[in-house]
Amino acid sequence: MLHSFIAGLFALAVVPLNIMASEAYIDFDNDFVNPSYILGKHLNPFPIGAQATVIEYADFLAAQGPWSVINKTALAPSGNIHDYLSWAPYWWPNCTGVGNTSELTPQQIWVECPYYDRDGLFNPDRLLVNNTGAFEAMSDAVLYNALAWVLTGATKYSANTAHYIDTWFVNNATAQTPNLEYAQMHRGPDGQVGDQTGLLDFHQMAKLVSGVLILIQ
Repeated sequence: MLHSFIAGLFALAVVPLNIMASEAYIDFDNDFVNPSYILGKHLNPFPIGAQATVIEYADFLAAQGPWSVINKTALAPSGNIHDYLSWAPYWWPNCTGVGNTSELTPQQIWVECPYYDRDGLFNPDRLLVNNTGAFEAMSDAVLYNALAWVLTGATKYSANTAHYIDTWFVNNATAQTPNLEYAQMHRGPDGQVGDQTGLLDFHQMAKLVSGVLILIQ
């Protein structure tokens, strides 16, 4: 666990600037970080460039946040804007048997057309509802800002981390309802419910928990 984190920081140290410019930051694999090790500031093995990159990523993400589940262009079938929503990424509509006499709206397609699994082929309209991307960015921001707080001692980074957690999970105006009932939802007349694979949408939770543990220890 710790070795993989150290390796990640070494990798950060050699990220070319042109990658930074075009992709802004790198989303590394998920892993739990040992908060005691980080807070002990055993940083001698870490290249200065890697530390600077962590801070740069924290600043970049902070400029985009906070993130909230309510920021989406379509609602879950419940009609509750606080319900997390994502669409099964490999499922595509087939509207040939719907019997429509005019062009279907996207909303009609989502409800009336049967959907079929085309494994490995992403449906691009899954990105129209980006609660998944928002949670991923928020989790990265929590970890990078927590690390930046340790590296710099600047309280703005710890405040950022607390703000992101509050916005997504706590604040009644912006918080997610505590379920994933509509995660990786299958659309169509026989769908409109989430799938067990929806748990994969929260695979970034390891980063988020690591960031929180760094702050509370």
